[in-house]
Amino acid sequence: MRYFDTIDEFFEVGEWYLKHEAEREKIAKAGMERAHSEFDCKRIAKYMLDLIERGTYDARWAAIL
Repeated sequence: MRYFDTIDEFFEVGEWYLKHEAEREKIAKAGMERAHSEFDCKRIAKYMLDLIERGTYDARWAAIL
């Protein structure tokens, strides 16, 4: 994930990544690995069972705003 502060920086970063495929692939791979580790079937099933049995579950990404 990349952050930016201005709209101009957004376009600069976007153009840079369009020219650097290896960097795009690196970000995509890291995102896929995180998604697979954070949201695997066993973990999601546990969250669902906790929710059914206790009415809540504890996950780092779960927050009430």
